[in-house]
This record gives sequence, C-alpha cells and structure tokens, in this order.
Amino acid sequence: MARKRFSLVVQFFFFFFLFSATAQARWWRVQTKGTDTNLRAVTAVYAHDRNGLQFPVVWTSGSNGVILKSLDAGKTWLRLHVKDGDALDFRGIVAFSEKTAYVMSSGEADKSRIYKTTDGGETWNLQYSDNRKEFFLAGEFETRIAGGECAFAPQSRGHVVGGKRTPMFAVGRS
Repeated sequence: MARKRFSLVVQFFFFFFLFSATAQARWWRVQTKGTDTNLRAVTAVYAHDRNGLQFPVVWTSGSNGVILKSLDAGKTWLRLHVKDGDALDFRGIVAFSEKTAYVMSSGEADKSRIYKTTDGGETWNLQYSDNRKEFFLAGEFETRIAGGECAFAPQSRGHVVGGKRTPMFAVGRS
C-alpha cells in the first residue's frame, strides 16, 4: 500500500512539472527580426500607468550600439540611440524606472563608457569614460552589489570594476 501511494505521489509530481514546464514554454517567444545585434544584457522594472496599474518595462542592450525598450512585455520594441554610439558594444544595462537607466559599453580605452538616461532613452548622457589604452570595462550591471563588475545600490551610487584584460583593476564610484 505504501509503495502504491509513493508511486502515485511520484506520478503526480511528474505530471505537475511536465504541464507546468509546457505552460511556461508557451509564454516565451523567440524574436529574431528587426535588428542586427547580439543582445548581451536585459533588465526589467515595473512602472504605473495613469490608472495606477503596474506594467513591465523591459530594457535590453547589445552589440552595434543597440539599446531596445519595451513597454508591453516584449510584444513591441523601441530602438533607442546613444549619439555617436552605433559602434559600441553595450554589455550591461540596469534600469530603475521607465525613465531612468544606465548602459555600459565594453572595449579598449574610450570605448568603455557608461551612459545614463532620465527621459526614457530619448537622450543619453556620458557618465564615465577613460582614454587609457589598458582601461576596459567588462561584465554586467546589477542593481545590487553581488559579483558583477558594475553595481548600483541604491540608484544614486554605482561601483565599477574594470581590468579583465590586464592585471590592473580600476575601481570607480559615482
């Protein structure tokens, strides 16, 4: 009797996880059109509409200067532009609202940059860059300090560690 009960419990969990995974798989949709890039980072926040209802705001970034933002859970995407940034490799992005976000590009010397927007991506202001050849920002942004090379905790204070290509480490704080 105990063996039969155990078998029923195992079967229940098997079918529960099978159908649960199938339902989740239907939620994801691969989108392969619209931009020529390798997307490298994603961040999401919740915003409120005029009626006070929450909706997700998704930001993503990648190679070839690509920054995208979705206000409808990824159904449509708005391409955002950093002035003179079409050749940059944006490997990190972190958002704090539908209006405020930071994006980090990686590359040698002045190609490693950090930009900030406070108007939803219409304009991006350079926050940090360095002309030294050995300077290289790499990695990811995080909204808390945890092991990435760039972190913000809270929104007004950022920490950056660069130097993956050389034994030198540069540490910065906003």
